Amino acid sequence: MVTDDELESIGVFPYETYSNSLDLKDILIGNGFSINLCNRLRYNSLCDLFSNSASAEILAMFKEFNTTNFEVLLEGLSNAQIVNKVLNNQQPVLSKLKEELKNGLISTIQATHPRASEINDHLLRSLAFELSEFDDIYTTNYDVFLYKIILANNSLVERSLEDFEEFADGFYEDHSTGKLAFDDFDYKPRNLIYLHGALFFFDPNGVTVKLTRLDDGVEYIKLIKQYLDNDEFPVYVAEGNSDSKLEAINNNYYLRMAYSRFKNRDGNLATYGFSFSKSDKHIIGAINMSTTKNIIASIYPKSTLIETQKEMSRISNLFPNIAVSFFNYASLFNFKDPVKYYI
Repeated sequence: MVTDDELESIGVFPYETYSNSLDLKDILIGNGFSINLCNRLRYNSLCDLFSNSASAEILAMFKEFNTTNFEVLLEGLSNAQIVNKVLNNQQPVLSKLKEELKNGLISTIQATHPRASEINDHLLRSLAFELSEFDDIYTTNYDVFLYKIILANNSLVERSLEDFEEFADGFYEDHSTGKLAFDDFDYKPRNLIYLHGALFFFDPNGVTVKLTRLDDGVEYIKLIKQYLDNDEFPVYVAEGNSDSKLEAINNNYYLRMAYSRFKNRDGNLATYGFSFSKSDKHIIGAINMSTTKNIIASIYPKSTLIETQKEMSRISNLFPNIAVSFFNYASLFNFKDPVKYYI
């Protein structure tokens, strides 16, 4: 691994170098953030994990539909059931495959996502402190961590331990027990915005709702399963190419509003744990359409300086009209030794 001095020689500085001289308005957070909190989130896709135990029929369907989206397969199976009902052609295998899909998604979420006992409240409060300098937090993650962190932020404010501005997320309207419906991002100056949705968002009857009973990891899974049993899938953008992701975004009101806000943002942008891969083309395009002035991007040093420089050049070339600078990923968030302790 290259040293800090070597990194500085090629323009990779500690985060403080930029935070002390630039007004870093918003931050874009990718999966690298969540991996630091739960190593089980180090996966290529939920579909890839599920495929290790899926039946040959389900694998063939993923291939024929050319998708990694569970919901596309569920819709296909549901439509097939309707057709068979009209034709009076009973196909029990369709119900069996639907159950396999639902149970597969639930078991995959259970296998990768943290339970309540694994969430370190002390660390969440510390991360809330470190995120306090930003206005909007945008993320392509769909786990519960950032939601828990903004709750920790708001708790510190409510207890008069800090004078942060509280975070909101656009969900204000009471929908039913344990659920809030999405309204708008503009009621509060700071928001957590899920660009790819979240595993605790659902869209029954065209209204995107957020599950709020997330204190118990087991209950969280039970709530999701209740929706799946009614053929409702979480509002999250499944893995796949950028065009498919953008199509999914345009098909949901919450996701459209989130993407529009990101596309129309201004000021400087920090990024952390975000790879800027080909499948992120729609995110890259949104940044280029915005009036972002500077991007301050985290970079995970490669094994050599040359490899690190190549990665820096690759990312910089994606933004021809925006100045891109880089900071060492280890210099922003302190995951191992939290910076501040709260009783």
